[in-house]
Amino acid sequence: DVHSLIAFIRQLQFFGYTSEENPYKITDPNFYLMFLGDYTDRGLWGTEVIYLLLQLAIHNPGQVFLVRGNHEDVEVTRTYGF
Repeated sequence: DVHSLIAFIRQLQFFGYTSEENPYKITDPNFYLMFLGDYTDRGLWGTEVIYLLLQLAIHNPGQVFLVRGNHEDVEVTRTYGF
């Protein structure tokens, strides 16, 4: 959910894994993150979850990986919504 993701991003910054100026930018070139899908079904904040994950991915190409879950499938989204 979005609140857990925000807390996780703050923890990354607190422990020095991300920049003090930019909480989305990983400072260690040997540090990687992988997120395992089903981003849009974690409560009412699916759009915000995707936004935060994309911020991490955009600021860290090759270090942040977003694996698609079954809830990111077109048919599931069409049937159950975003």
